[in-house]
Amino acid sequence: MKKLLILLTFPLLFSCNDIGGDKPALDFFQKMNMKKIAAHELAEDIPDSAAAAGEYVYVPVYSSIYYRDSTKVYNLTVTLGIRNTDTINDIFIKEINYNNSKGESVMKFLKKPVRVKPLETFDLVIAEDDTTGGIGANFIVKWISKSPVQSPIIEAVMISIRQGVGISFVESGRVIKKIR
Repeated sequence: MKKLLILLTFPLLFSCNDIGGDKPALDFFQKMNMKKIAAHELAEDIPDSAAAAGEYVYVPVYSSIYYRDSTKVYNLTVTLGIRNTDTINDIFIKEINYNNSKGESVMKFLKKPVRVKPLETFDLVIAEDDTTGGIGANFIVKWISKSPVQSPIIEAVMISIRQGVGISFVESGRVIKKIR
C-alpha cells in the first residue's frame, strides 16, 4: 500500500509549478547564455577594417505562435545557433541583437566580440516563458572574419512540448548586408 501511495504521489510532486512562477526558467537560460558568452568573449574589439569577410544576418524567430484563433498563443523555446562552417579559420560574432515584433530592441547580448572556432557552434536560448519577442521576433547577427571564410550557418530552432504534444521547426538566417 505504501508503494502505491508513493507511486501516486511522486508524479504529483513533479507536476506542480514552483510558487515563484516562470522566473527560474528565465534565470536559468540567462545564466547559461552569460556563461557561454563569457567563455568565448575576446578581451578587445576587432575593428571592421580588419575584416576580410563578414555579414549582417536576419534570423526570424517565433517565441510565440497563434493557435485556434488570434486570441490563443503558444509559447516556444528559441535556440539561436551560429555554426562556423569553415574548417580552418575562426569567425567573430560582433553583435547578437534580439528584437520584438515591432522591430524594437529587446536585448543586446554582446558587449565584446565572441570567437567561434572552426566547425564550432555557438548558441543562445530564449526561454519559453520569455514573451518579450512576440510572434514576429528576430535576431540580427553581425559576424566577421580576418580571413576569407565560408559563411556560417545561422539558424533558430523553436520547440515546445506540452501534455505529450510537441511542436518544433527551424528558420534559417538571411544575409541582409555584406561586410567587405
